[in-house]
Formats: sequence, C-alpha cells, structure tokens
Amino acid sequence: MSSAPNRPRLRPTNGRAREKLTKFRRFITGTVAPHAAAHPNDKWVRHIVAQLNSIESTLGLIASA
Repeated sequence: MSSAPNRPRLRPTNGRAREKLTKFRRFITGTVAPHAAAHPNDKWVRHIVAQLNSIESTLGLIASA
C-alpha cells in the first residue's frame, strides 16, 4: 500500500458531516416526528425513532470532531 496524495478520504470532512446532520435533522422533524406523534404507542415507530436518534448522535459527534 502506498500513501498516495490522491487517495480518497475514508470519512467525511466536518463541513460535509454538518451538512448531512442538518439534512438528517430536517428529515426527523419534518417526516418522522409527525408520524411518531400520531402513533406514540406503535412498537415499530418507537424502534425507528430510537435508531434514528442513534444515527443523529453519531453524526453530531463526527461533525463536532
């Protein structure tokens, strides 16, 4: 393996991560949250919301690094 300067990055830059985090938060607040509010006791909705919260947290850590 060589360390060529043209090698692609393996992780997004902070700016790109912040952009993805913003889009992801808009998706959660615009699409997921209204559905979750309409079906608060649905097992699958709670599961999806928990998974999406985990993704949001991870993106937040990447964006702040």
